[in-house]
Parts: sequence; C-alpha cells; structure tokens
Amino acid sequence: MDKERLPRDLTTEEFYKNYLGAAGQEGDDDPNPADSVDAPQDSEEDEQIKTQKALEEVQAIEYEKELSLCEKLGGDLDNIRSKKLDYNQLVEVRKGLESGVDVSRYMNSSMPWMLMEELRLEMEQNIDMTKFRKDGYDLSQIYEIRQGLYNGINAAEYIKKDYLGPQMRQIRLGLEAGLPIVFYKDPLYDAEQMQEIRLGLVDNIDISSYAKFTIPAMKMREARECMKSGLNLTTEEIKNNSAGVLRAMKHAHTSQIDISEYVRQGYDEDQLEQIIAAREEHLDDFDKYLNVEIRGENLREIRIGLKEGLDVSLYADHEFNWHQMREIRKGLENRIDVSVYAKPLYQPRQMHEIRKGLEAGIDVSKYSSMINSAMDMKTIRLRLQKGEDAGVANSISLRLEDDIERRDGHIAEETSPSSSKYKAFDGTEKEKRHFLQMTPDGLKAYLTLPRLKSGRLYTLDFVLELLAKANITFGIKKDVIKDMITNEKYEEKKLIAEGYGPTFGKDGYYEFFFDRKIPTDIEYTQDGSANFDNVRYFATVNVGDKLAVYHPAIHGSDGKTIKNITLPGKNGRDLPIIKGRGFMIMPDHKTFCATVSGAVRFTDGEMIISPLKVVESTRKPLNVDFVGTVWVKGEVPSRSVIRAKGDVIIDGYAEGTTIEADGDIVFRSGCNGLEDMAKISAGGNIYARYLQNLNITTHKSIFCNGIVNCKADVRGSVMVFGEEGSIIGGDVATQMGVSAARIGSESDIRTIVRVGVTSELLYNFNEDKKAIDRTKAELETLYKEQKRIVTANVNSREQLQWKIKINMAVSTKEKELMSYEEKMTMMTEQMNKVRGASITARSIIYAGVLLIIDGKQLEINTTREEKGGIIYKK
Repeated sequence: MDKERLPRDLTTEEFYKNYLGAAGQEGDDDPNPADSVDAPQDSEEDEQIKTQKALEEVQAIEYEKELSLCEKLGGDLDNIRSKKLDYNQLVEVRKGLESGVDVSRYMNSSMPWMLMEELRLEMEQNIDMTKFRKDGYDLSQIYEIRQGLYNGINAAEYIKKDYLGPQMRQIRLGLEAGLPIVFYKDPLYDAEQMQEIRLGLVDNIDISSYAKFTIPAMKMREARECMKSGLNLTTEEIKNNSAGVLRAMKHAHTSQIDISEYVRQGYDEDQLEQIIAAREEHLDDFDKYLNVEIRGENLREIRIGLKEGLDVSLYADHEFNWHQMREIRKGLENRIDVSVYAKPLYQPRQMHEIRKGLEAGIDVSKYSSMINSAMDMKTIRLRLQKGEDAGVANSISLRLEDDIERRDGHIAEETSPSSSKYKAFDGTEKEKRHFLQMTPDGLKAYLTLPRLKSGRLYTLDFVLELLAKANITFGIKKDVIKDMITNEKYEEKKLIAEGYGPTFGKDGYYEFFFDRKIPTDIEYTQDGSANFDNVRYFATVNVGDKLAVYHPAIHGSDGKTIKNITLPGKNGRDLPIIKGRGFMIMPDHKTFCATVSGAVRFTDGEMIISPLKVVESTRKPLNVDFVGTVWVKGEVPSRSVIRAKGDVIIDGYAEGTTIEADGDIVFRSGCNGLEDMAKISAGGNIYARYLQNLNITTHKSIFCNGIVNCKADVRGSVMVFGEEGSIIGGDVATQMGVSAARIGSESDIRTIVRVGVTSELLYNFNEDKKAIDRTKAELETLYKEQKRIVTANVNSREQLQWKIKINMAVSTKEKELMSYEEKMTMMTEQMNKVRGASITARSIIYAGVLLIIDGKQLEINTTREEKGGIIYKK
C-alpha cells in the first residue's frame, strides 16, 4: 500500500481493520474480542482529551480558512493575527470585510462576539444605536429595537425598558406579520406567553380562552395545540387542568378516544397517557386495574405486561412501586420464576440482583435473604457467576495411620510412592501411607485396608467411624466395605463411596417460520461488483400466520458429593419474550402469530411486521405515501414521488424520482436523478447498482457499484464495490469513511470527497455554541432582574405577578440552556466517533479530486495508480 502524507497512511491490514470495523459495520461488536480484551483501554478522561484535541485541530483548520478569506477580502492579515481573536470573533471580522464596514471599530479580542455582531449589523444597516446604549438598554433589547427600525415597523410600540429583549422580539414579530399586538403587548405577559398568543393569532384560532395573565405559557401552548386540532376548550378547563392533562386531551382527541370521564375523576397526565395507549393497543383487560390512586408509572408497567401477554396479576398490586413492578415484569419477560423475589419487602435493587441471578441460572438462595443489601447481593452474584463458590475441593488425600496404629499398635512397614516419614508413639521413625483417597471432584472415595499384624480384624463400625472423621457421609457402599472385611481383602484399593454430579439443562430457543436473515447476503461478480438482483430485503406474511414457537429451557438437576455437599445443577436459560409490533402471543405463551399482513423483519431481538404496498410496473408517474414498506416490481417513471415509513425496494430502473424512506432504499437496477438532481432520503442504508445525478441524504451507509455526479450527505460510510467501482464528480461527504476502486476520472472532472468531521457538523457545533452564548446572556439579564426584584419592596399584585413571571422565565431559559448543552455533548461524541475516518482509492485516484479529512484539504494534482491502493487518513 503506497504511502501518502496527506495526513498519514495505513497498511492494507490496518485499513480493513479500521474501515470495516469503524465505518463499514456501524454498531457491530469487535470481531476479535480476545484482542480487544487485552488491548489497553483509554480512560474516559483520556478520550475527552483526545476529543478536545481533535476538535481544536479541526477548529484550527477552519480558523485558517477564515483568515485566508479575510486576506482575500483585503484584510491586513498581520494586524488581524495580532488581535488574537477567537473563532466566532474572527467570523464577525470576515463578515464585516465582506460587507465593507469598518471592522477596526470592533476588532478587539476583549469584546464579546455578540457585541461585535451587533456593531457590524448597525454599520451594515446604517443605524446608530449609540443613544440606546447610553440609555441603558441591554444587548438583546438593542438587537430587537434595531431590527424593528431596519424592517420599517413602528418600533416605538416596544421601545420601553419595561420590556425584556425576548418580549420585544415577540412584539416585533407580531408587528412584522401585521398582527394585532394589542392582545399581548402588556408587559405583564412574559415572552413565552406573548409567543403563544402571537402563534394563536397566526393560526387564526380563538385566543380569548387562554390569553390571560394568570395562565402560564405551558398551559397556553397546550391549549393552542388543542384548538389547532379542533378541540375547543373553555377558560375554566384550561385553568383547572395541568399542561400535561391538556396535552393528553389533545392526544385523545386526535386518536378519537374519549377520556372525558377520567379527566373529570382527576386522573393526571401520566395516568391518562397510559389509558390512551391501552385504548390504542386494544387492551380490554386494562380497565380492571384502573384506579386514580395508582400512579401512571405503575399503570405503564401493567399496560406493557398486558401487551406482552404476561400474567400481570403477579405484580399489579398497590404494595409494589413501579420500580419493583418493572423488575417483576422483566423477569416474566425472561421466563424466570419471579415468585422468588416478587415480595413487597424487597427493594427494587435487591429484586434486580435476584432477577439477574435467576437469568444466569445460579443458585440465588445463597444471597436472596432480605438482610443482604443490594450491593452485597451483587458481589455474591458475580462471584457465583464466575464459579468461585462451586463447593468442590481441588484435591483431598486423608491418612488414617493414627487410628489404625491405635488399633494394632504399629503401622505396616510397606511404603507407597506418596509415603513420608513420621515418628510413632515409641519414638521410632516410620513411613506414612495414604489409605483413604478422594477424587478431586469429591464424587468418589477409595479405601485400602492394610493388613493388621496383630491378627485383629476390622469392623464395619470402625471403618464408618473413620469415614465420618473424613466427613464422608453420603453414598457409602456398606456392602463393599463388609466384603473387604469379611473376605479380608487387604492392600486392595476399593471404591467405597460415590456421589453423583449435577446435570445441565438446555437453553430455550425460538423456532421461526420465516427467513430471519434479512437482508440476505449480497452476491458478487468476478470483478467484485455487487449484484442486488437476488437479495431479499423482507419476508412476507399474512394475518394469522404462525411466525415463531418458543421451546422452553430444560432444567438441570443438583448433584451431591460424598461429603453430602450439594452441587448445584445449571438450568437452561430461557430467552426473553420477543418484542415488536404486528403480532400477538397466543394463550400458550409460546406461539407468535401475525395480526397484520405485510413485511416481517427480525432485528436486535425485535420482530416488526410493517404493512406492505406492492406496486406493479407502470408508465405513469407514481405518487405513493405509505405507512409501511413499498415494493415496486418494475421501473419507476420520471417525476414520481414515493414516501414510506418503512423501506422502499425498486426492482427496476428509477429515473427522476423523489424518494423518502424511514428505512432502507434499494435500487436493484440503479437510479438517475436527471438534470434536476432528484432527492433521495433514507433513514437507513441505500443499496444500488449505481447512483447518478442525485441529491442524497442517509442516516446510515451507501453500498453500490458507482456514484456519478451526486451530492451525498452520509452519516455512515460509502462502499463502492468492484474493480471499476468509481466515484466520479459531485460532492460526497461521509462521516465514517469512503472506499472505491477509482476516485475521479481521466477528464479531470471536479470530484470532492469529504470524511470525518465535516464542515456541516462543525457549523452545527459552532451554531449550537452561539445559541449557548445567547441563552447565557439572556439568563444573565433575567438573573439581574430577579436580583432586583428580591431587593425591591415587592408588595403590589402586579409586582408579585412580575416576580412569578421572571422566575418562570429563568426556569424556562435554564431548561433551554440544558437542552443546548446536551446537544453539544452529543455532537462532541459524534466528532469523537468519526475521528480517524479514511478515504481509500483501491486502484487509482485522478487529478482534479479534492480530498477533505476532518477539514484538512488535499488537492490531487497528478493522477496516481497503485496496485495495492492508496489510503488517506489524518
């Protein structure tokens, strides 16, 4: 494999380990777990440091791009560098240079980027906001005033310090839309309340029932949504019910379910949602468990159990909290004996440890006592699962010399290979011998009786006494011992005690009556190209078809050693009940039958039957919008539109077709979007013979034999099969990696391939960071107002209402900030995941190709062909 220092290169072996592990098989387990166990693991702190370093590297690349743009726009690069601006500040400088304003007025590293943005916009819009700054308006207020003045509205309506910035925004938006702001411009409304009234006016609904100071914004929002759905509410109904209950009422209305009686009885939002879900799932038995005193979480566990065909009577008891109910339900799902721990006095964590032990097939009686804490239970369970307390001695060899010497006065002089010397009572040195031996597993004992020189005889009681001293009490063969004594069988090793070992059960299993290997394996031609013609992407079933039968586990039995120690047998493990939709569990709790006809797929323990729409070949454009999977048996004419909640499979050629699918999209004969660049969007993978002139978006990966002039945004990887598999023209962006035999073409067609942290991902990251900065600034303003109210003498009704609204606004903004921060965490994790993605040209890469890895660019100026291929990796 040729070495290319874009970043660094990999050997072929390293590439396939990286590419197929990290890019080609998203979410798969390590194919070599033995290696992964021994490999050193980075700590979470190390991973965070690496992620931060990688992010800084990408940001540095983007920073240099911004500097380059500034230079092209006529900026003094040395001066700009000397200011030591951060990335967002530099972006404001670049935007100012683009619009031709005097950036020296705000090019200062001590100035927040939001203030820089405001000053830039003021110069671009030729509006001087100095007066408002002197008057003490904050940045968010100034932004709204300026924007109103620029848009030519009567900003005087809200140029008052009584309004916070977010309130000004709602009034401005209303004025710009020509709405009667008189309904919500009173400062006593907080910004969120103003927004809900404004949106109600936009939706042309009757806002009079909820446009009240005393109704919180959350209730306003739910009331507005109710009325949008056609459910009209009175002011009293809005006031008397929580926002959650109003949301449930809307859900019930749109689902055509009557819950009015339950609302009247005082059921809360969580309870109502469970009632609605049970109605939607046609669970008739659910009603008998309804009680206004039973919490929604408890009802949820009962509903799920009924849906899965479980005996919920085992836990539908007011003495159990919902955590306990969940542990019992999960035990029933895994077909274990829940009666062992279905007792109210057990804490949920104790139940959890007992359940895990039963599922592992160990003897939980060794730790299930309620006096054991959950942590102690876990410690014992893990030890038992490792086999550390099996109750079997490793090797035992007992000596009976002392007892025999007391009987005869001396020991026989013969020695054995394991003999050792000892001193007798008279001081003489004699040899020790092993007369009683046990096998290492503790299941057998052998006795050798030495001949007594005094002529005395052994008795059965004497031998049994010796065995008892050795703790051998089970499986003693008295008839053998009697025979040894009676017939004077001395110096003969005889089996005189025998236990029995445990038996091991057989694990439970499902017998399926449809092909679970979906999709089936792709066939490949001699040159390595993929042939999708015979790949099956779903199996079809009809309502009433038997889908699966469960064969329960066979239990094992305990064993017993000769020391009367129980050796626990290992029961076969039962499998969890299959989850999913579109089927029903029969009363025998073993048979699963389809309740709808359609396409069935079994993935990650879930069996899902989705409706199937079969479309025959037609010359007329298709317009399909379907809740399940769409299968087109022929070609798809131009100007067709197909939308599906499941997969879309097209057997023939597709041309100029817009396709949106929540699942996979399959083009057995390829797809050409023509000059309009038809849009293809998939929630899953895309499989195709070839893809041409398309605007592609997929949440997973692309597998095909060629990509020509496509704009592709791929969250997974791109794999182009075959010796001639090419990416020609277009812009292919993927987060996890690209592999193709050929990249580019002889005619130097501009071809862009991006992998890793793409510009879009980084843009979203920076936008989220800006949103965090803005939210923090708004919070700072609210905190100041909150502090002012606390120190002020607040006693009037209006002041108290204002205090309540400010506190609610703070709470809302804090939640908003938390949401942005969670989103940033997710994006950071995604950046860490895609770190190390590579681009592989297995045969040739042509001049005119632009490679971008984690933001770093490499222009291919000379065509290169390598027999072993070239891998580009940062």
